[in-house]
Amino acid sequence: MEVSKGLQSLQESEDDIIVRFGGEEFLLVFYQANGNNKALKQRIEQVCPAIESLNISHPASGISKYVTVSAGACLYGKGKRAERGELMLQADTALYEAKSSGRNQLVLDAE
Repeated sequence: MEVSKGLQSLQESEDDIIVRFGGEEFLLVFYQANGNNKALKQRIEQVCPAIESLNISHPASGISKYVTVSAGACLYGKGKRAERGELMLQADTALYEAKSSGRNQLVLDAE
């Protein structure tokens, strides 16, 4: 619940979607009305530090004494065509790359 609240603090617009997607997985969809990918990337890059800064104790972790997250993301821009499943696969692939690269980090598939 605390992680969920931390993620919700990143919501800037009523068009942003933040939902629990599985046991320990969340799905975030950030809407960038002006198409500014630089600003969108900055928002995405806030996810991992935002959760770690909550200082939720995690004594069983070998990564950090606090709860951390690994994140995978992809960008979908105006004029691009992609199916929802393809976007989910890109983000999921990026997530597993983040996990296998040491965790507590973001991998962004920016194609």
